[in-house]
Amino acid sequence: MKTASESLIRLADDPKHLGGRVGILVVLHTWANNLTYHPHINMLVTGGGVDNNSRWISCKKKYLVPVKALSKLVRRKFKARLKRRDNDLYRSVDPRTWSKNWVAHSLHYGQGKSVVLNYLARYVFRIAITNNRIISMDQTHVTIRYKDRKIGRWLTSRLEGSEFIRRYLQHVLPRGFHKVRYYGIWHKSNAHHVSTLANSMIIASIMSGRPIQQSENEDSPVTDKTLKCPYCGSDQLVLLEQLPRPRSRSP
Repeated sequence: MKTASESLIRLADDPKHLGGRVGILVVLHTWANNLTYHPHINMLVTGGGVDNNSRWISCKKKYLVPVKALSKLVRRKFKARLKRRDNDLYRSVDPRTWSKNWVAHSLHYGQGKSVVLNYLARYVFRIAITNNRIISMDQTHVTIRYKDRKIGRWLTSRLEGSEFIRRYLQHVLPRGFHKVRYYGIWHKSNAHHVSTLANSMIIASIMSGRPIQQSENEDSPVTDKTLKCPYCGSDQLVLLEQLPRPRSRSP
């Protein structure tokens, strides 16, 4: 998770690509559709980044970084980190692993709050298998259905009860392990800077008289009416600071 995020942040920070620091939400999944062990990560990345002058830079034409360069960088950094952290484990890895092509898949997922919520619903709270994929079970076996991505078809698999349990328990994470992590401008250490940037963008939008940009998938755009003072009706509003919600005290 850390290696992939660091690689993406490094490439995005390069002026040849984006020239800004992105925000990344990383989700760990450990399974394939048939419950076998297949650890991989899904990443939700901002469609732009913050430059050294704290200005927002949007990516161009749904392009963020070159995936081939990202794949090579991840492979190189992962190899170095594994060798440094656990040399015995590193030496047990087939040397051909480091000469094979590693693949990082990237696509433009969309824009707006509804797209983010859809991503979170699909990936963050997903588990290895749900009840609707368990077709039947008896005293000895469990039959499940799964989609084979290579052929694009749904198949069935009849597993012994002990094998089904073994496969399922592979994906139970250790207590305290965080399967969702944040990097870049979404890391908690950058919360203040992100809040300041967001406030600056809102202020700039208000002062210019333009509504804050929203995607077509979101609710109705911000209008002058939403920016008027609820007490005097004035539309000359400037956001100075966003105060945190006070914590309630126990009696």
